[in-house]
Amino acid sequence: MTRNKLSIFLSVIFLLLTAKIDAQNIENQQDSVKSRPTVALVLSGGGAKGFAEIGTLEAIDELGIPIDYVVGTSMGSIVGGFYAIGYSGKEIAEQVDKIEWSTVFTDKITSRKIPVIIKDELSRYAFSFPIKDKIRLPKGIIQGQRVMNILSKYTIGYHQDKDFSNLPIPYSCVGTDIETGEAVVFERGSLPIVMRASMAIPSVFTPQRVGNRVFVDGGVINNFPADVAKAKGFDYIIGVYVQSPLLEQSEINSAADIVNQLVSFAGKPRLDQNKKLTDIYISPNITGFNAGSFDKEEIDTLIQRGRDAAKKHYDELKALKEKLGENVAKEELSPPPFDEPIRFKAIKVKGLEDISENLFFTKLDLDDKDSISVDELEKTIGDVSSVLGLDLLTYKVLQDTLQFDAHERLSNRFNVGLHYDSDNEGSVLMNLTLNNLLIKNSRASADAILGRDLQFTGRYTIKFGKVPYLNLMFDTKDYSLTRYIKNDKVIEGDVTYVKFDMNAQMILWDNYSAGVGIRKEYVDYKDVTHMNTILSERTGNDWYTHHYAFISLDILDDPSYPTRGIRFDGEANYISNGAGETGTVLYANLKRAYSIGKKFSTIVNLYGRTILDNQLSPIYKNYWGGINDTKYLTKHIPFVGANWVQGYNDMMAVARIDFRYRLFKNNYLVLAGNYGRYSDDIDNFFSSIPENIWGGGITYSYDSIVGPIEATIMHSTEVSKPILHVSIGYNF
Repeated sequence: MTRNKLSIFLSVIFLLLTAKIDAQNIENQQDSVKSRPTVALVLSGGGAKGFAEIGTLEAIDELGIPIDYVVGTSMGSIVGGFYAIGYSGKEIAEQVDKIEWSTVFTDKITSRKIPVIIKDELSRYAFSFPIKDKIRLPKGIIQGQRVMNILSKYTIGYHQDKDFSNLPIPYSCVGTDIETGEAVVFERGSLPIVMRASMAIPSVFTPQRVGNRVFVDGGVINNFPADVAKAKGFDYIIGVYVQSPLLEQSEINSAADIVNQLVSFAGKPRLDQNKKLTDIYISPNITGFNAGSFDKEEIDTLIQRGRDAAKKHYDELKALKEKLGENVAKEELSPPPFDEPIRFKAIKVKGLEDISENLFFTKLDLDDKDSISVDELEKTIGDVSSVLGLDLLTYKVLQDTLQFDAHERLSNRFNVGLHYDSDNEGSVLMNLTLNNLLIKNSRASADAILGRDLQFTGRYTIKFGKVPYLNLMFDTKDYSLTRYIKNDKVIEGDVTYVKFDMNAQMILWDNYSAGVGIRKEYVDYKDVTHMNTILSERTGNDWYTHHYAFISLDILDDPSYPTRGIRFDGEANYISNGAGETGTVLYANLKRAYSIGKKFSTIVNLYGRTILDNQLSPIYKNYWGGINDTKYLTKHIPFVGANWVQGYNDMMAVARIDFRYRLFKNNYLVLAGNYGRYSDDIDNFFSSIPENIWGGGITYSYDSIVGPIEATIMHSTEVSKPILHVSIGYNF
């Protein structure tokens, strides 16, 4: 007993002595700062030009100048925030080099996890506008999911509400209150959230809510906050300014230039005053760069220019170091452990209204885990956002709790698609989508396609429980059935088409579906060429009844430029009418994408469609040709090197391979080749009698905001001379 008491007594003495030593060390550090002049660092905004500030930080670190306070705006708030929590200039540069910047400033998500029931529909729209009482314009082009992922990753340990004066280096940043126009200095909060608020460029990024206030980029009011540092009484201020000067009239060539010029005008008087408050003013040469210069080569050059700018002020920086004292050295700090697994005992979610927490946690699928890597967590966030249709999903690590903040997408929307191609000319798609119309867990969608021909479509989907869906659909369109003989276009008939469709569909694992349905179609076909073809022999109108079953699997990572994944569509359809005309249609399409390195992808397509015992209207034949699939006809099989409708028959199979190379950001070169085989008789199809066709082409493709913009030169055995095909926008 006596021995135990002695052990406890000695332990208490040891703890008291340790605490006293630690307190003395802290006091000595504070006395060290108090005994020398203090230094503040001011970093301006400037978008990508802010990378130059990293090079300047490297130079300051090499000289060993201790920084006692950092304040920044916009990009300066991010660079400064990382510096304040322990990253050196060199470490920031190393992490910047690892980020794929071409994908950061986009909300484009992988399509692998988008539910298959809406995937095709969502891939048609160039613009989408939320509806809340009325159609509203988006508050910004970019929600910033990938930006928040980066900010959250590199600030692990600083997600909770903190007093920024207690960071390894005291820190502040500036945001602009969107309601009052006031420049607000953030002195505490969740570090990634306030950094995001400070860099929310108006109309580019959506505003950021902090507490009960909403903020945009601090650079709107105070892009170089040297006055904030001066007000805190620091002895010396080092300022790094990376914004471009006011543009000359000849340099203003776009709407973005006008906006930047107006912002610069508004902040110029304050900027001129703040420059005078600095003791060392460093302005790297950013000529030839702009706020969007995020290519790797541009980033490397900007960082180097920051180093070069600091070297020009070497004598001033060296003199400052001497004023601080010969024995004064910059304290070595350690950055947060962002590469270690995140450990948690509880998971919470905030912000859900229409989506149930149970559904959210089911899709999150972290119940059996107590840790997760940051990279795995970012992938999970992307998958959950895709499945649930979230605008933004961010996370915070709060001690032993992993907390998610969800921003639900306004599900009532007005959508617009634009398309032009050499075959069907220009058209506009206008769509209205409303959720929970009449019945809970329902989705109503209406299309109007306006162009050379008109089409109107209505869809109504009801979800029952966890899996089954009931889909109701109405469709009507009038168009000219155009085909080619070699390179000459002829119009063989006018078609009026009306469809009523009902099917039951099972959705499994989000991207696999199967179902059965019944469809009534009215087809009125009028021959206008009298060419005595098989089409002209089958004119007239009638109602047709379809009994069909279908399956679909889609795990492609992108609908337009896939690099990995697979898609399969299959359908069996028995068609009949009151006159005893029947036919059985079997259809299958397999698409497989492979990625070879970062720039090269291969896409393999296999198509097959046959009509058995065909006694049906010519509208149900296999129409083939053209470079892209189209929903303009009931079923259409593309064939590179042929015109849009080069032929039609009862049985068709095509094998196609595309080799796609990414030249640089959003620019691609595609080499495609295909082989086809067709016949009007299934017995002849597998003999030497059927027609064999070959074709290929080369395409330049640009991934634009309205969809792919493509120009193709192609040729095949079915045409007499090469074809130039131009396409702009998503297919619909």
